[in-house]
Amino acid sequence: MKRSINLFRRLRLRSQLQLILSALVLLAIGVMGYLQYHTRGADQLRTLQDQLRLVAQTAALQIDGDLHERITPDNFRTEPAFRKLREQLIAIKRANQWPNEIYTLRPSRSGAPSPKTQTTTNMPQPKCSSGSVTATVLQFVVMSNDLPDDDLFVGETYDVRLPMIPVLGRGESNVTGIYEDEHGHWISAYAPIRDSAGGVVALLQTDFRADEYFALLRADMLRIVLISLAALVICLVVGGFVSRGLVGPVERLTAAAARISRGDYDTALTTDAHDEIACLTRAFDEMRVGLRDHIQQLNETRAELVRAERLSAVGQMAGTIVHDFRNPMTVILGACSLLKMPMTEEARTKVLNMIEKNIRMMNNMTQDILDFTRGSVKLEKETVNLNTFLDQEAENLSVGLGEGGIRLELEHQEPTRVSQHRHRPVFTGDG
Repeated sequence: MKRSINLFRRLRLRSQLQLILSALVLLAIGVMGYLQYHTRGADQLRTLQDQLRLVAQTAALQIDGDLHERITPDNFRTEPAFRKLREQLIAIKRANQWPNEIYTLRPSRSGAPSPKTQTTTNMPQPKCSSGSVTATVLQFVVMSNDLPDDDLFVGETYDVRLPMIPVLGRGESNVTGIYEDEHGHWISAYAPIRDSAGGVVALLQTDFRADEYFALLRADMLRIVLISLAALVICLVVGGFVSRGLVGPVERLTAAAARISRGDYDTALTTDAHDEIACLTRAFDEMRVGLRDHIQQLNETRAELVRAERLSAVGQMAGTIVHDFRNPMTVILGACSLLKMPMTEEARTKVLNMIEKNIRMMNNMTQDILDFTRGSVKLEKETVNLNTFLDQEAENLSVGLGEGGIRLELEHQEPTRVSQHRHRPVFTGDG
């Protein structure tokens, strides 16, 4: 059960709605089919009972009770009354197109059943009065079949059934429900046969085989099933359109949410409906517009912050550039002052080399600034003699320090790997 629920939850909403609708339709069709089957069965049974009663009453009215009393098991082969009544029953059967036999029974005059007594299934044997006779067993007298005389069962006995009591006792016609005997399932109707004095001398019985009734019920059931299947197909088709109408807006909302998650805030959601999903669609579209405006405002604010940060960075960079360029320019100015003083050619060449070296350093610093602005800063490492590097820097610094009477002393260490022109500000105090 839990697995089925999990499988159901994995289905799409449209499939879930169709399954739920199909289940409800099947349940409704099942309930209606059950009620229709039993209602139709009860109606058909009442119709058959009324028809049986009418046939029995009509036939019983045409039977002369006085003639009927003349017939005995011993004289029926030669008794004209038997032939006449039998022909009447056959004519009634044909006139009503009745498929089963019609026959008459009267209380047994012997009071004991014969060896060929026909009995009913496990039913208490009632007693009924016909005149002064108390009867528990009836005798067959006249029947509507076309059998030869030797095959007729005149005089054979039949146990009294409960529905026969009002017929023999009070002269009222009656009809049974479906019952079973050794010959099958039946529905029977009984009507009284009266003599010229109005007394009940016998009863007329007509039967209807219940198998035919069951066949009618099966035909009705088949018709109900076919109609139900057609109704189910129609409901499924209609349910498909209904579920599409219900799920379609939800699917559009899902697609819109996916577009918004990808950053598309420009596709509008429109609807002409006025149901709850339409209200949700309009609210979702208002949210989309609000998000778009909010994000646009955030982008504008971010652009302003970027511009402000860029200006701040430019200011900081300008201060750094001025600071980094100050020492080389001081060295160059000092060297220029030295060149104005008398000196040997060797000293002049040394000062000129110092000027060239600081100009190259300024050029490297300019290139670093350009690389930074382009986002292509690369750190190139090389092995240098730190002692030589510091001696060169001390020589540059001595140009300015010598004028103030300051002496610079160095303690040499082992060589290491540094970027020569980028680490110069660290040692000169420009960084």
